[in-house]
Amino acid sequence: REEADDLGLRDFLEKTYGEIADNIKFIEAKNTALITLNSALLVLLGDAIFDDGASGVYRIMLSLLMVVLCLAIGCAIFSFCAASGSKQRLLGWLYARLDRKNGLPAGRKKLMYYAYIHKFFPDDPEGYWRSVVKDLPQGEETPDPLLMQLAGQIVDLAGVAYRKAVLFNTALQIELGCFAVWGVACLAVLIGKAAELF
Repeated sequence: REEADDLGLRDFLEKTYGEIADNIKFIEAKNTALITLNSALLVLLGDAIFDDGASGVYRIMLSLLMVVLCLAIGCAIFSFCAASGSKQRLLGWLYARLDRKNGLPAGRKKLMYYAYIHKFFPDDPEGYWRSVVKDLPQGEETPDPLLMQLAGQIVDLAGVAYRKAVLFNTALQIELGCFAVWGVACLAVLIGKAAELF
């Protein structure tokens, strides 16, 4: 038996719904922070590019950095479109490409964790329902239509949270990779200039 041990079915489902909704708010706050930070960086980089004293190589490096930051911003903005019906069209195609590793959460069953719910019960609220009720006291196994709807909303919401998290992680990886490459390039330029002095 797991998280549902000390809760009734209704309480468990309501608590799970609330936890996933809170996770979505947290992921959206992280995406908003990433968009804000990158937008500020784009303004600073734009000022540096149009500085009269900047060399051509420096301007090219900054321009490439700006392009990659725009990709990270685009990914973060896409996360706000990651609704439950996002399996169609461009966003569905993008999401399918970004969720490459498709790893399953490790450890025991985590019926309140959005990634576990999304991975094991995608579009299967009835399967999620059965997994929850099998560990509850016998008297609660009769399906209540309203609680079944709540289980369906939990499965949908878990998919939304998971897609938003995948897009945030992708944006963050793009940004970190970009800064790592840019840092190495700057270091190479500095080493080249130092070598010219000696």
